[in-house]
Amino acid sequence: MKNNNKEIFIPGPCGRIQARYCKSEKQGSPIALVLQPHPQYGGTMNNKIVFELYNIFYKNNFSVIRINF
Repeated sequence: MKNNNKEIFIPGPCGRIQARYCKSEKQGSPIALVLQPHPQYGGTMNNKIVFELYNIFYKNNFSVIRINF
């Protein structure tokens, strides 16, 4: 299973939102949205728990997105 991890930017009224998206190779796969802990308390999309959840979902044939807000 190759990792086709892409950085994307979602436009919004207050600016762009950075995200990482990985589309599953399996047709009709479910989608998981992995959110970070609150940034005021040190949360980022690169938090080790967020990163691990992202990889676990991908390894289980989900398309996955994690955003940095």
